[in-house]
Amino acid sequence: MNKLEIDFDYLIFAWRDDSPDTAYYLDSDTGSVVLVQRDLEDIEDLRDEIEMHPNRYLYVPKPDSLQPQLDLFDFIFTISDP
Repeated sequence: MNKLEIDFDYLIFAWRDDSPDTAYYLDSDTGSVVLVQRDLEDIEDLRDEIEMHPNRYLYVPKPDSLQPQLDLFDFIFTISDP
């Protein structure tokens, strides 16, 4: 089995990008992160490639804007000493 080298810096950037006009996919064959954006020249080819190989390209979900607050509440309830 080959070891996959993932571009974690770009993956984290992609996960943090909350722009509604962008989508990112992790290429599970190469470890690269693929940007899908409306104004790209080769957008149709890129969309076709992702649709033809749904198991290869994994969607990077957008962050939930409420998640940090929910995490903080979860943390608060773990503290027993006021």
